[in-house]
Amino acid sequence: MFDPSNEAGEEFAVFRTDLSASGKVGSTILEPGTWHDITLSWNLGDSHCQLLVDGANAATLNVRNTTLNGVSYVRFRSSAKEIDTAGFLVDSVKVRIDNPYAPPCSAQDQIEQEERYIKGIVPQWRENL
Repeated sequence: MFDPSNEAGEEFAVFRTDLSASGKVGSTILEPGTWHDITLSWNLGDSHCQLLVDGANAATLNVRNTTLNGVSYVRFRSSAKEIDTAGFLVDSVKVRIDNPYAPPCSAQDQIEQEERYIKGIVPQWRENL
């Protein structure tokens, strides 16, 4: 888990999408001052996540970093370099779990995941202490 101030969260996210300053997310432009429903529907077995905006397909996100444990949280973070006067509001977040189990993996998959974690993520945490 990466706290919002830790930039490594973007690098090691399972899925990631950006919301540009113009309001573009995927192929959709969000209208300022209007509430929008954002749906993230992921399938780790198929290695993708459908991004829907107000029920319409906005993007297909591919797995950026594999996980053996499933997806455990969603992270919202402003990447503005200066004070973000527009910002964004999140009214609520809810989750529906259709399958509570991560896809099966082999012992070799487990070893490789642990090695990626130790080589890639642990050093990032140490730098941000």
